[in-house]
Amino acid sequence: MTVRITAEQAAGLGLDVTVPKKAKYHNRPKWVDGIRFASTEEADFYSYLKILKKAGEVVDFVVQPPFPLRPAFEKHGIKFRAEVYFADFTVNYADGRRRVYDVKGEKGSQTPLFRSKRANYTYLYEEPLYIVTRDGRGWKESLE
Repeated sequence: MTVRITAEQAAGLGLDVTVPKKAKYHNRPKWVDGIRFASTEEADFYSYLKILKKAGEVVDFVVQPPFPLRPAFEKHGIKFRAEVYFADFTVNYADGRRRVYDVKGEKGSQTPLFRSKRANYTYLYEEPLYIVTRDGRGWKESLE
């Protein structure tokens, strides 16, 4: 027989219980090769890139490369932190192409924060940021 109690009931009994927070955007973090990915989609794309590398189509790739958007500064006595956008991947292909990717879920959901960072990235960097989503036939990349 299994007895279930709430976290509050466990705390009342003096038990230390940590309840995991629910993901804000219903993503499920996943670990692959000791790397924590924010979603299953990102982890699956990482595995796909590993296959392409083994096949010789990809020379190398970087997971979560940083792109500085604004340095830290102080103004009017207020300190502001540096702002950095972490893309999901940069990929160097065997044919010489280099791509910066952000992997999105099935619906390709783009939060207001992502849209803002993408605009700042696009303003500062010449290299386009590709949005990668999975459709029924595989991975699809687009600029929107």
